[in-house]
This record gives sequence, structure tokens and C-alpha cells, in this order.
Amino acid sequence: MKTYDASEQCADETNCKQNKNRYSKEINELTAKINAQLKISNENYKPCYTTNCSCHKSVIDEDLSVFKNGILKEQFDIAALKGTKYQIIDGSVYRQRDCHFPSRCAGIEHYLVALAPKLPDMELIINTRDWPQINKAWGHKKAPVFSFN
Repeated sequence: MKTYDASEQCADETNCKQNKNRYSKEINELTAKINAQLKISNENYKPCYTTNCSCHKSVIDEDLSVFKNGILKEQFDIAALKGTKYQIIDGSVYRQRDCHFPSRCAGIEHYLVALAPKLPDMELIINTRDWPQINKAWGHKKAPVFSFN
């Protein structure tokens, strides 16, 4: 295996490794677009100072608005592939056997156990990974996956 030595001299300017752009035009354009969106988000950021976090209510309402007419079994089946399934039945918390990230599941369960007596019976899918599992910008179908931050 030949390694690249940056001190090597180029015999031909057009084929010189030091002069080649290692990123494609598409990647550069996407990076510029993401950086512009991040700049706008940072400029418009307003911290939440209310004690009950009600300043996040509009974001929660918007995120859940796609389910205002209910959740279809097909949507729940998609969600089940993207996270860990939990059930709350009669104030008790149950989890599917497999968990992608056991310590994260333990943290989720800590909070769910405290909330379960106040919640109705339900099934939900919670993302236990470090990145979103459903994103409309990536072309994913809508599915009810909650993320634990």
C-alpha cells in the first residue's frame, strides 16, 4: 500500500493531489444550505425561561398536528421499526425485550414510571438513538416516534 506524502512534488499541476477538491459541488452546496439554515435558527433563537416550559407548546402542537385525525396502524408499524416500543397499562410501564441503547431505555423508564400513574393506557415508540429517526426533510413517511432528549 502506497501512502501519500504531502512533501512530494507534483509533476503536473492538473493531476496534483494537493490541488484537488476533496468535496463535490453537491456536498458543498448542501453544506452551504445547512449552514445558512443554522445561522437563521441561531439568529432567531429565544431561550425558554418559563418554569413549566410552555414556550415549547407551539412546537409540540405543530409536531403532533399531523396526527390530529388519529394514528393509522401502518404509521405505528413504521414507527415500531424506528425505536423502542413502550406500553402503559393501568399505571404500569412495559417495554419490548430489545432495546438499542439499554442505558437510554433505563433513563426513559425512570421518567415513564413516575408519569405512568397519571397517564391513560397507551402504546408509544421512543427513539433511543442519538439522531432523529423520522424527518420529513429526508423523505420519511410520517410516523409517531418520540425522542428522549
